[in-house]
Amino acid sequence: MKIMNWQKALEVVNFDPSLGVRMAPVTTDPIFRMFISEILPGKKALAQYHYDGTEIYLIMQGSGILYTATPVQDNTSCENIKATEVIAGDCFNIYPGIAHQLENTGKKSLIFMFGCPVTHLSLDKVVVADLAGASTFS
Repeated sequence: MKIMNWQKALEVVNFDPSLGVRMAPVTTDPIFRMFISEILPGKKALAQYHYDGTEIYLIMQGSGILYTATPVQDNTSCENIKATEVIAGDCFNIYPGIAHQLENTGKKSLIFMFGCPVTHLSLDKVVVADLAGASTFS
């Protein structure tokens, strides 16, 4: 068993300069892992969805908007885009086939932990068009 500290894990990874996002694994299971991630104020993660497996999220610091949508057949665009405000303490699931994107709308970093199948980071990730700005609040 290996115990990792999420704060130390986050400190040692670099930001993706194009997105203002950084992410670090905090568990090492070969099938399902937990990650800590940070999005800088005014930045957002890529919009994406997965074919298999649920993602579990816990917002630990900050506030933002969670965008969800239904991908259309071309796999690059979406419909039924909804925006939901999220704050520290919120937990939610993202089910297979649901496009999702987090945007930091606060003044401090949006820090969240998420768990997902390891394949979500490589083999089972479909990036779609940006969901922000084309949504309705739910």
